[in-house]
Amino acid sequence: QKTNFGFPHKYGWSTSGRTDKGVHACAQVCSVKLEVGDATEDAARERINEHLPDDIVVLDIKKTTRNFCAKTQRCKVRYQYMIPSYLFFANAKQLFADAGIEPKERRKSEPLTPEEMQAIRLKVKDYRVTPAQLELLRSALALYVGTNPYHNFTRGMQPGDKAAHRYVLEFT
Repeated sequence: QKTNFGFPHKYGWSTSGRTDKGVHACAQVCSVKLEVGDATEDAARERINEHLPDDIVVLDIKKTTRNFCAKTQRCKVRYQYMIPSYLFFANAKQLFADAGIEPKERRKSEPLTPEEMQAIRLKVKDYRVTPAQLELLRSALALYVGTNPYHNFTRGMQPGDKAAHRYVLEFT
């Protein structure tokens, strides 16, 4: 509504998560404080979407308590990681040799040329993880299901700090 404009105390928002550099977020929950007058939740959603860029869409609106904060009052977070199959290629040295790249002829810090990258891409583009590799990955990930301390991944947390514990429901 126009009554929101120019009155910052009438509106505000918070997101449910954050992303690290190079990480993309999808389906974020956002808490928003807005005056919508007598508009229904669907009408407010449609009106907001009219003003958003094409790659951002409000899917649903739910009325909450006045002090609800999506970041601090969420009950669970879902992460999805995409791993290309070629990362499970069993023998990297053989892959490079098959692509005509001799690792002994270069320093470790020397990047691959565009031609070498293309040769590698052609070798791995059709590679798919084997059932045995997938089962090994799943058995390793199963070790993380349940409540575990992640203090090593949290700045300033000590090993016994309960705030560093996370509960993992599943890996699929």
